[in-house]
Amino acid sequence: MNRVLTIFNRSQFINTKRFFSINTTLYDKVYTDSEEWISNNKIGISKYGLEQLSEIIYLEFSCEEGDNINKGEDIAIIESVKAAESIEAPYDCIILENNINLEENLDIINNNPECEDNSWIVKIKKL
Repeated sequence: MNRVLTIFNRSQFINTKRFFSINTTLYDKVYTDSEEWISNNKIGISKYGLEQLSEIIYLEFSCEEGDNINKGEDIAIIESVKAAESIEAPYDCIILENNINLEENLDIINNNPECEDNSWIVKIKKL
């Protein structure tokens, strides 16, 4: 009986609880097959997607704020050292905002692509 109490001491329980609370926040972010993330009406490129592309050197928005976009239409075009890729609308939506800060400073997205505060590419609203 002492062995069971030693294995499940209080500190291990607290760490386990923290672990589970961290994981629940991960489910708020959804990943697409084309390596984008969607969270809180924001779309960005995943860390894995950035690793595949290498460093992003150019970003162009294909639509403006207020535009209605159909599922599969281009929202933005990303050019990297290796290739050019388009970011497509995951569903019918309205563009709420383009992150124009990325056009001037691509280091934001290259350094931390999954930061919801700075590295998002567009904000959308599902129709």
